[in-house]
Amino acid sequence: MPSRPTWFWTSFFSSIGVNGVLLVSSACWLYSQTPIYVPGYARADAVSPIYVALPELPPPDTELGDSKGKGDAADASPGDEPMEAPKASQVQSFLSRDLAGPGRVGDPPSMSTQIPGENGSGDDGSPGMFGVTQKPQTAAQQQPPTPQIASQTPVTPPQEQPQENPQQPTPDADQQQKHKEETQPLGIQIASIAQPPSIAQPPSPPAPSHSGGGGKPGPAMPAADPAPQSDTESDPFTKEGNVKFKQGSTNVQFGRKHKLVRPQLGLGAQTDLLQLRQPVTLILALTLDETGKVTRVEILKSSGSRDIDQACKVVAYQWWLEPTKDKSGKPIKDVVPFSIGFS
Repeated sequence: MPSRPTWFWTSFFSSIGVNGVLLVSSACWLYSQTPIYVPGYARADAVSPIYVALPELPPPDTELGDSKGKGDAADASPGDEPMEAPKASQVQSFLSRDLAGPGRVGDPPSMSTQIPGENGSGDDGSPGMFGVTQKPQTAAQQQPPTPQIASQTPVTPPQEQPQENPQQPTPDADQQQKHKEETQPLGIQIASIAQPPSIAQPPSPPAPSHSGGGGKPGPAMPAADPAPQSDTESDPFTKEGNVKFKQGSTNVQFGRKHKLVRPQLGLGAQTDLLQLRQPVTLILALTLDETGKVTRVEILKSSGSRDIDQACKVVAYQWWLEPTKDKSGKPIKDVVPFSIGFS
């Protein structure tokens, strides 16, 4: 049987290859144009996204201390044992700008170390108006003097003596007896009424005095707080923390020298401090001149209370920080961050 020619098989296999290429190309084009759905979870079963909190970077702050410090406290304080105080992120000593006294912590500085009083001596006298005390009056000063009236002594009026007149004739016995009866008193004694004496005026009360007298003894001024005297104000804190405060020693760390004043928080600021989430932090930008004096204050991060921010901003103008120095050691102007925490 004769075989087919070679051209036939060549055409047959070429046709099959072309048709296969067209089929594969068509399938790829349809796949790219038509979406394919695969089984998945129901939309009702989808859960809400989970938010992961990133660690907050510590705010920039200015290290307080001394250029030769090697400890961990902002200020140094003497003592035989380490200080014990509530916990905070920084060790601080218990210092104030006045002498150590029996006053309350947080009050303005006072040079009095005595218990406050009313400038009195402790007797029964009561304090007068406007805080001025007055000595109590004695019984003689409290009772007005009684006017004295002269004693009523019966007095006989003097008898008139007849004057002898040599020119007139001498009266006879009957006339003399008649005249005697007319001038003789009838046994009635007439009391002489003395003139009312001048009544003495009661003495004027003594002038109020600012010292002595009644009231509580002691000066009428607030006493200094019990913190040791220094050129800066600071509340006690330690990194370990303790429920009770015990005065002790602290070692100053390396940092800027400083003279700070505690901010005075009003009623509104104290109320906000109780309502805000603890700890409350405020970051300021302090502009220092060549002498270290604060010339401008800006708020970088608010505490959440306008009253707290304003109190800290106002008191910052009373602060002094060691000025920044250049490479040659000359003081220059600079802007430094300063963090204030309330806990």
